[in-house]
Amino acid sequence: MRVSGVCLGLFVTGICSAGDIPRTVSPWPLDANLGSHRALIRVVEPADAVRVRIPWRRRDVEPQAKAVIVVDAKTQKRVEKVAAIRIERHTGDIVFQPATAPGDYHVYYLPHRAPRHPMDGQSYRYLPAETTADSKWLKRHGLDGDARLESLPQARVIEIQARTEFDRFDPMEIPATPEEADALLARNPGPDALIFPEDRRHPIRMFEAIPLRWLERGPGSTFRGQARPGEYYALQLGVWAARAAIRDMTLTCSDLVGDNGRRIRGAEITRFNLEGVDWLGRPFEKVFAVPKDLVRPLWIGVPIANDAAGTYRGTIEVKPEPGRATTVPIEIEVSGETLADRGDGDLWRHARLRWLNSTLGLEDTVIAPFTPLEVEGDTVRCLGRAVTFGRHGLPSSILSAFVHSELPANRDGGGREILADPIRLVVRTADGPLEWAHGPAEVEKSNEATEVRRIESRAGPLTLSLRVAMEFDGYIGCRATLDTSAAVALEDVRLEVPVRREIAQYMLGFSMAGGARPATWDWKWKEDFSDNMVWLGDANAGLQCKLITKEGVWQWGNLKDTGLPSSWSNGSKGGARIREADDRVLLTAFSGARTLEPGAPVTFGFRFLVTPFKPIDRRHWQWRNGGAHRGGTVKHAHHSIDSNPYINYPFVRSDALRKAARFEKAEGSEWFMIYYTVRELSNYAAELWALRSLGDEIFLTGDERSTAGAYETMGDYAPPTGRSAGGYPWLQEHLVSGYSWRWMTPLGDDPADAAIANTPLSRWHNYYIEGLAWLLRHAEIDGIYLDGIGYDRQIMKRLARIGSRLNKERWYLNFHSGNAAHDATTHRITPMSGYMEHLPYVSQLHFGEKFPNQTAEPDYYLVEMSGIPFGLTNEFRGTAHPEIPHRNMLYGASGRMHESRYDLWRFWDAFGIQDTRMLGYWDPACPVRTDHEKILATVYHAPGKALIALASWAKKDVEVKLAIDWPALGFVPNAVRLTAPSIPTMQDAATFDPADRIPVRAAGGWLLAVEER
Repeated sequence: MRVSGVCLGLFVTGICSAGDIPRTVSPWPLDANLGSHRALIRVVEPADAVRVRIPWRRRDVEPQAKAVIVVDAKTQKRVEKVAAIRIERHTGDIVFQPATAPGDYHVYYLPHRAPRHPMDGQSYRYLPAETTADSKWLKRHGLDGDARLESLPQARVIEIQARTEFDRFDPMEIPATPEEADALLARNPGPDALIFPEDRRHPIRMFEAIPLRWLERGPGSTFRGQARPGEYYALQLGVWAARAAIRDMTLTCSDLVGDNGRRIRGAEITRFNLEGVDWLGRPFEKVFAVPKDLVRPLWIGVPIANDAAGTYRGTIEVKPEPGRATTVPIEIEVSGETLADRGDGDLWRHARLRWLNSTLGLEDTVIAPFTPLEVEGDTVRCLGRAVTFGRHGLPSSILSAFVHSELPANRDGGGREILADPIRLVVRTADGPLEWAHGPAEVEKSNEATEVRRIESRAGPLTLSLRVAMEFDGYIGCRATLDTSAAVALEDVRLEVPVRREIAQYMLGFSMAGGARPATWDWKWKEDFSDNMVWLGDANAGLQCKLITKEGVWQWGNLKDTGLPSSWSNGSKGGARIREADDRVLLTAFSGARTLEPGAPVTFGFRFLVTPFKPIDRRHWQWRNGGAHRGGTVKHAHHSIDSNPYINYPFVRSDALRKAARFEKAEGSEWFMIYYTVRELSNYAAELWALRSLGDEIFLTGDERSTAGAYETMGDYAPPTGRSAGGYPWLQEHLVSGYSWRWMTPLGDDPADAAIANTPLSRWHNYYIEGLAWLLRHAEIDGIYLDGIGYDRQIMKRLARIGSRLNKERWYLNFHSGNAAHDATTHRITPMSGYMEHLPYVSQLHFGEKFPNQTAEPDYYLVEMSGIPFGLTNEFRGTAHPEIPHRNMLYGASGRMHESRYDLWRFWDAFGIQDTRMLGYWDPACPVRTDHEKILATVYHAPGKALIALASWAKKDVEVKLAIDWPALGFVPNAVRLTAPSIPTMQDAATFDPADRIPVRAAGGWLLAVEER
């Protein structure tokens, strides 16, 4: 295949101008040592040495440091004698010894070496420059000193070739030379900033230079485009800060007036680089800065009416600060059939850019399976829980009605009390705790989804303003602002959360992995960790408290992006402690001494989550990941497979995705789900270049793994550094610098899917939500698989709202996370702790990767992996530590990776396990116990049948005797036997008498059905 592109001229001396050298696509096999770019050279006469000047016009960093490889096109053998005489950004002078003449040769100028483990964070390296010719040959041709090229025969450049269409640089990545840019400036002596209109088919890619394409056309020309009725039409204005830096920019769009007098109002035209709507629906404005000599595109969106026709004309005035305004005439011809989807189905149209400002899913409505809030006086009820707010505005009572991970069919509004006393915010001076005079509670908002109250309290010169918001999922957000009219020395400001001791059996957070709660625990703020939260509770009632660092942010791993909160951390004086006494466990978050000054209020943010969030969904017995031919019901299309090859961008092959969904459902799968997250984005994303024009809004602009690091910014704009940010070669060659590289997946002979990192929260999350809605409608998926979560609970709510609205009861969200806390030197935060605010909207967990499955104690399994205390179940997964199937069954689960799951599923169906109630070993009502502390039992019970799951944590094989509450099971002990079904790779068939001592292998167990004799 040969695809013509931009042509460049060749001259023996000097820099090339526009001329007759085509740039083409000419595929060759992907080779780790040759790269994806070459020049086709023709030698026309025999010679011992020939010279060639290649006008490659490169963008890559330090081209003189990279190797040049010459290969005989006919024999595919590498030429041994090669000397790179002068390698520069725009041209390269090369001398080599041709094997045959006449003949063609390929000069590869970006050869690289693949790392041993590219998917584990290792960057690709370019082969270093070297002279492969021997000294005699160099001396013979005068190449051992100052090169004398004029005497050597000249080879001819035929083409400059890219290996694939995706690899090619032209037309938008062929830089003009400084001399050419100066000549263009001389022809345009007026404004400091030159404006170049550009079609959406040619996204502006280079920020460090203007493309050669613009030399011929020049700046300030009329933009002419063609659109369809109903289309959301995107266009660009390239801004070149040719003579002075631009601090900011204003852009004024006139009405576009059609031939028939109809108008597209200028106020309806979107200026994506100057304005937007954030992920919470809040409008904002952006600074548009461009350093001197650099380029930045302005992306503009024009809404075309469904019945529009003819040519619409208007102007866009671009006014840099400082500098003179430039007026760009705009003509858009509208014709053809109406686009019902506004152009979303054609990625090249960039119509989806409007998704960046979407508010889809932000409605304040209840999401299934949750129920509307019920407010009665100071008590607010949500699904299975009730919170009563005291006179001071904070919870004085929190009830949970959950029993055995379920809700009673006829509950009277009661439940187990979580708090031992009311939660208090205590302010101390040298005279002791302040006594507050509380004002009346004011209701700021009250609807089915949210209840917001404000209370203002006074004590002497101090004012405490408290805002508390409770939501339908059991979230309670609090913001307390302390102000004063006179300086006051405070000994401490602290939050006291007293939890009933019988509830606080387990603990998770404040740098502790989940498990049995210790009697005491102390915690201090550290920027290296984001472990500023703790949960205390049991399987049916609990409370997580999180100390808020900064509102409107989301981060995982550490608090360096936001820094420590000055209110809580207070110069390293703040921290937290947990102490037990009598019938209570007291959590105290303290901030230490400070002087509060007038006009310098301090805000303390904190929030609570009341658990469990919801009853365990009985459909979990039917959510079985695997092929339908082996009993699976859920088919997962991971990224990197044929129908979903590009990470977090499934839109390129959406037709293949829909075809795969239909095929799998025809084969017997009930749910079809895809990998779709947002932490990183594929280099195949159609909007990549438009998103890059937004500066550091969407993409992280530096990477601690690279030598470049974060680079200087001007406003929100990140100019190139002159250093490569590393990663996969495509990124180094096209993005060059100013990105943070992440995942890489080979795609056969195509360039790899190479992802770059996104910022934690941005308008891209608006696009993400719209993308989910589009996939549900057009790709026929039933749900998504989240591999980690790259956003806060607000985005998670929007995601669940759209999923449950469009897919109703079929909506399924599977959440996978590896364990980042397995190494004490890393984050010190576990997935269950850090992602707890997201769990109300998860259907099922998929935890186990990097978890200590074989060494962890049962309490860890329950709290960190099972999901049961939060209203979920888990698909256990083992990697370096394989899962143990009998332990999985203690928590109502199979293993996602274990071979036994297929036979286990068949047993579930034969036994009818979906009709039973699970009574776990942690539940006081569990009717079966063993006489060995390391052998635990969970019972699955329904009238007339029971299944006992045994699992061992003993270090060696043991025998145990079961203590069974026969009346609770509804069986007569002398009339039954215990039968173990044969489950390959899990257990052999066996029969036991209830009075027998039952042998249990180390790390093994049994599934024993209670059967009548």
